[in-house]
Amino acid sequence: METIVMPMHRTAVISGGGGGLGRMVAKSLLVNGASVTIIDQFQHRLDVVEAELLELKQKSKLPGQIRKIQGDLGHEIGLKSVISQIKATHNEVDILVTAAGIRKVNKTAFTPGESLSDLVKATNSLSYEDLDASFRINLYAQYFLTAGLLDLLGAAAAKGDGRGSVIIWWKNVGRGGQDFE
Repeated sequence: METIVMPMHRTAVISGGGGGLGRMVAKSLLVNGASVTIIDQFQHRLDVVEAELLELKQKSKLPGQIRKIQGDLGHEIGLKSVISQIKATHNEVDILVTAAGIRKVNKTAFTPGESLSDLVKATNSLSYEDLDASFRINLYAQYFLTAGLLDLLGAAAAKGDGRGSVIIWWKNVGRGGQDFE
């Protein structure tokens, strides 16, 4: 993996670190010398990624620390708990990566050219609960996690050199190719 940023001796917090994009970001930052804290809703996913990171750290004799925090960012109580745990173990956050996300799709697909009644049926096939869950994870969690860590990001930013950066991934936006997904 090539160095894209200069994370040596930096602290990185990665939501969605238990899989997919978050997992890859955690590995990349660790390989380049950062200490990483991975956050995920599911403990078993955190355990798997932690084992991968520890193996990588040992094989390559990497300097960074590895931490994991289990929490549900889709609910205010879980989000506040995650923020509290980060604040208890970090004096600053050099890099915050929000890679947690979910994708809820309409149960009925619509293809351009179909009738208006088909459009209505497809549009109404996405439940309120699914759309609410999508907004809680894909928007609110990113906003409130960043807001909750602003003091730690600011402490890092005061040192200059690109510290205190926030990288927000909206990995599910535009994915699919069908209308109403």
